[in-house]
Amino acid sequence: LGSHPIDVSKYGVLYAASHKNFSTSGICYTIIRKDLISERAQMRAMPTMCNWLTFQRAPNKIYNVPVLVSVWLGALNTEWMIERGGVEFFEELAIRRSNLLYDIIDHSNGFYRTFVTKDAFRSRMQVVFTIRSGSGADHELVEKFLI
Repeated sequence: LGSHPIDVSKYGVLYAASHKNFSTSGICYTIIRKDLISERAQMRAMPTMCNWLTFQRAPNKIYNVPVLVSVWLGALNTEWMIERGGVEFFEELAIRRSNLLYDIIDHSNGFYRTFVTKDAFRSRMQVVFTIRSGSGADHELVEKFLI
C-alpha cells in the first residue's frame, strides 16, 4: 500500500491492510468493481464481512463502526504522501531505502543474512534478515542487536 502505482482497472477486487505502511492496524481498504456488487455475483454461503451487498445496502454504506482513529490517520497519511509527490515519489524512496539495506546484507560476507535471495521476491517495505545463522551462539548476537 503506497509503495507502487496500481492500475485498479485490471482487477475486480483490491484488498489491502493498512498497518505498517499506511495507518494503524484495524483498517482494510477494499476497492470493488461495481458489477461484482450484485445478487448474481455473490455466493450463497458468503461470510458477512465478504458480502459486499451487505455493505452496499447498509445505511450510509457503513455496516459496522470502523476504527475512526485509523481512518483519520490513513487520511492524514494520504494527504502527507500527496504533498510529497504521491505514490511515484514513495515508490522511488522505498526502492532506494530497501536497496541500501539489501546491499549491506549482500556484501556483509555472511554476517547479515536474508532468507529472500532473488531480487524479484524482495520486499521494498520489509527487509527481513538475521545475523549469521540466527540460532545457537548467533541467537545471542541477534538478541544484542535487538536491544
